[in-house]
Amino acid sequence: GRQAWELSYVMPDSRTVYGTDDGTNVFFTYFKADKAKDLSAGTNYCAKYTQTSAATSEAKDWTATIEWIEMPTATEADVKAAIETTTFADLFDSETCGADGVCPTNGFKSVNTGGYGCECLKVKPGKEALAGTLEKRRYAGYLGCTTEFRKWEGITYDSKNKKIYTALSAVERGMEDNMKNGEADTKYDLGGSNHLKMKHNTCGCVMEMEVDDNFLATKAKMLACGTVNVDEATKKVDKCVITGMASPDNVAMIGELDQLIIGEDTSSHVNDLVWIYDFASGAMTRIASTPYGSETTSPYWHTLGDYSYMTFIVQHPYGESDKEKAALAPAMSKTNAESAAPPATAGYVGYIGPFPRVKGAVMATSTDKAAAAP
Repeated sequence: GRQAWELSYVMPDSRTVYGTDDGTNVFFTYFKADKAKDLSAGTNYCAKYTQTSAATSEAKDWTATIEWIEMPTATEADVKAAIETTTFADLFDSETCGADGVCPTNGFKSVNTGGYGCECLKVKPGKEALAGTLEKRRYAGYLGCTTEFRKWEGITYDSKNKKIYTALSAVERGMEDNMKNGEADTKYDLGGSNHLKMKHNTCGCVMEMEVDDNFLATKAKMLACGTVNVDEATKKVDKCVITGMASPDNVAMIGELDQLIIGEDTSSHVNDLVWIYDFASGAMTRIASTPYGSETTSPYWHTLGDYSYMTFIVQHPYGESDKEKAALAPAMSKTNAESAAPPATAGYVGYIGPFPRVKGAVMATSTDKAAAAP
């Protein structure tokens, strides 16, 4: 359906699939398949977050409970039959919101999703399932789910401790309380539910969610957040302090070590970084730095036999900034004797390791059920 899909994550039951939404005024969803390993039929749900921390608290102190609301869901066959010809007007009637965010006509509901501001919608009779599937984000708002998050990125699962970890690149706009970047602005809350009320944090956070025996997230808090740089000498170069993350993107568990890999996709550090968060100590350690203008993606921890390896990707070096520095970069190695060396702007995949496998550790990897290492 219509959302800025960043990552889908299949839980160990092979039925529950979480999806993150990389946009403005977005939501959190999961799909419960009718049968394990068969995603052709099932039911979508959207999350309603009830903030339990103080209104306008710092992002790092935010906490909430989670309620899941069932959404009308079309089958894969129904979607295939309708997707090429169905338009927004086939699913909803719409009208302009009032200045106070209230819909002028009875039967219409106001939503605020996707950065479009307040919209007044009424689903057309018999179109609920298609509207709830093809216009999933708007329908989530229509049902009263939370549609105020900003740039929701990667997601992973710690099967040993039953916790989800997921990245939000920034805390801003709908996540604030009628503000945009700390300044008064009603655009992102008008007509919506305004469930989230945090202080602006451009450096972003990693969220932790507790999961029950049915793999449903029930409570949420911020595990860690970046910190805005206030040092006059350096803040124009690094908007977020370099001892912590900026714009977290993809995340991955290292189950055998009780650690979390956090990659960045940011313009708030000169070089995008990769971090390890250690759950025992709460310490965050920088382990990798990428070339100018690139981002880190797809960190992952692999265990093969008696050894483990970490992989990650460097995307578009010198592509988003500092393009003029590409000519000064060291030449890359040839991939084989016959080929030319790739340009400095080429992306690449690399690995760190091998690391001896930790004996007796619980191997809580991203998709596998926990199992004790011999």
